[in-house]
Amino acid sequence: MQRTMRAEDFRGMMALKEDAEKVRRLVDGRTQIPMLNHRREGYDLMNVTIDAHLTTLQWSPVVVMATPDALHRQGQTVQTLNLEDVVSIVPWTHKLPTKKPSMTELEMAKKGGRWYFGLCVAYPKHHRTQQLTMLCTNAAEQEQLVASFRTLTRAAKQRQ
Repeated sequence: MQRTMRAEDFRGMMALKEDAEKVRRLVDGRTQIPMLNHRREGYDLMNVTIDAHLTTLQWSPVVVMATPDALHRQGQTVQTLNLEDVVSIVPWTHKLPTKKPSMTELEMAKKGGRWYFGLCVAYPKHHRTQQLTMLCTNAAEQEQLVASFRTLTRAAKQRQ
């Protein structure tokens, strides 16, 4: 029988108090993370949640303005990632391109110079490997997010 875990139950697995708070915010559905949109080579701000068992991550686009494109993206289905299926978690660092950067890239540059940081998670979906790339504001946040995802993934695989 699988019991529901709370963020408080997860505290012993987390290295930092901030990690437990991030998990609590994920469970409560109060987390927004910029994610790379591979189809149009840009970034979208996503509402990210995790289930009470801390095994399934879900995300959907945040609608900032009521443009036709934003309303279309809001109508898309929620994306899902089962953490026990994760095959790799890799820190990802990228220098701002010389071409015209996106608004998100410019915002990230204001916080961390000409570099921006992220996390790339690979997982199988529909017999193909998919990648989920999330942005962080700096190297410290990137390190913390990588550690948190590795801990969540390890715990999900142990409960499997």
